[in-house]
Amino acid sequence: MKASNTKKVGILLSVMCVLVIISMGLTRLFNSTPSTNSDKKIRVVTSFYPVYIAAMNVTKDMDNIELTNLAGKQTGCLHDYTLTTADMKVLEDADVFIMNGGGMESFVDDILKAYPKLTIIDTSEGITMLEGSAHSHEHSHDDSEEDSHEHSHDDSEEDSHEHSHDDSEEDSHEEEHSHEGEQNAHVWLNPDNYVKQIENMKNGLIQYDSANKTVYEKNASEYEKKVADIKTELTDMIKLGEVKNSETIIFHDSFEYLLDYLGIEVVDSIEIEKDTSLSAGDVAEIINEVKEHKIKVLFTEKQFSATIATRIGKETGAKVYVLDSLVSGDYDRNEYLTGMKENIKVLKEALYQ
Repeated sequence: MKASNTKKVGILLSVMCVLVIISMGLTRLFNSTPSTNSDKKIRVVTSFYPVYIAAMNVTKDMDNIELTNLAGKQTGCLHDYTLTTADMKVLEDADVFIMNGGGMESFVDDILKAYPKLTIIDTSEGITMLEGSAHSHEHSHDDSEEDSHEHSHDDSEEDSHEHSHDDSEEDSHEEEHSHEGEQNAHVWLNPDNYVKQIENMKNGLIQYDSANKTVYEKNASEYEKKVADIKTELTDMIKLGEVKNSETIIFHDSFEYLLDYLGIEVVDSIEIEKDTSLSAGDVAEIINEVKEHKIKVLFTEKQFSATIATRIGKETGAKVYVLDSLVSGDYDRNEYLTGMKENIKVLKEALYQ
């Protein structure tokens, strides 16, 4: 009897050991199964300010997202932007890179070459773009303030780093900024385009992180409703009646999207970037255009000096108004909405009063 009991106990222990081994094996199996991206930090990098603001909204309150902006919040547009060693390090650690597209990020081929497995979301995909301005003006750059840019990273913690640029090729020189034959990449200033960008961003993130599909959809929907309110304000402005000033000259080609939305003809787009000046011949040409078309309003960019526009205004009697291209500012989710509302106020005064 005792021998029988001992045998039963031995069998029971053997079964228990087998069960433990099976359990351990299953645990290892499940742990080795590819997981969804919901159980780890997803490192998302945006190319520059307006894309970052949209991403802040689409990834709102998502603890699994680590959001970083590549270019600093005061960098502005990325024309002629060169990636630094520090930028490449940020991208090396990234899972997803979200860009504006349309030629804004001329360095994207370098990213693809260096990190072929990096998931890239082009937010301008499917958007019909305006052609770049056919007008060009030679102007010399003063690089005294272009020696470095500040690139803010993971701004939920307000971290920032200064990344120095190699200025060996950025010494004082003359550049001809011609956008002829190129696309105008400043699509976000048209609210319909901006909603499409939000949709592209949402869909790209869902494709990478399907486990959080519902959250992305909810966040995007909430933000798109707020952008729709901006569209309503613009539509209401159009309903005010015939504009008093239907032609204009702008000093940043981003405004073409906003003015095209309102049906305003842009006679000329003068691309004046930081610390640039136009020749006397260029200024004379613009003055002649203003007089020929009887232009009453000029739009210049908040980021840059209005000196040239003001000079032309004094020569012609045209009034100068300042608009915001929304390429720089505070890292706040509502900055696009706030900036567009301010632009609408300016446009109402300039076009209808």
